[in-house]
Amino acid sequence: MNQNVYLFNDTVKNNITLYGDFSEREYAMALKSSGMYRVINELTGGDQYGIKNNGENLSGGQKQRIALARVMLKKSDVIILDEAFSALDSITAEQLLSDMMKLDCLIIAVFHKYNKSLLSQFDEIFAMRRGKIVERGDFCTLIQKGGYFYNLYSIDNVDEVDVV
Repeated sequence: MNQNVYLFNDTVKNNITLYGDFSEREYAMALKSSGMYRVINELTGGDQYGIKNNGENLSGGQKQRIALARVMLKKSDVIILDEAFSALDSITAEQLLSDMMKLDCLIIAVFHKYNKSLLSQFDEIFAMRRGKIVERGDFCTLIQKGGYFYNLYSIDNVDEVDVV
């Protein structure tokens, strides 16, 4: 899932299902897991709301939730997320990631912001510099190590470093 979501000039439902044949239960679970239930309740017409011009009538967070719902419906063995939560507030992002972590699959995520509540949910973090892995480990291990990842985290979270 890329952070830039392509949307069709069609309903929210068709943009989520991509015209696939899913049961109402599968669709409902995807809406719940992606946070789309709340969005749909805010839209006139619910999931029949018409999306225009690649989503110009939706917020960035609403677009990302549609993409997350697509991911949930697909039930892949591997999910790759590229800045998938960048347009969401941290509380929503944390809850959505927590729900995704319950799926039976491998999740690979790219983050450019160092949010402890998101990063600490992963079993392993790979810190990269110039395309090469320079450190790896879980969040606490990398912070305690005080190396490259710690420095990146401290720059992004000046006020939080001592709390870890």
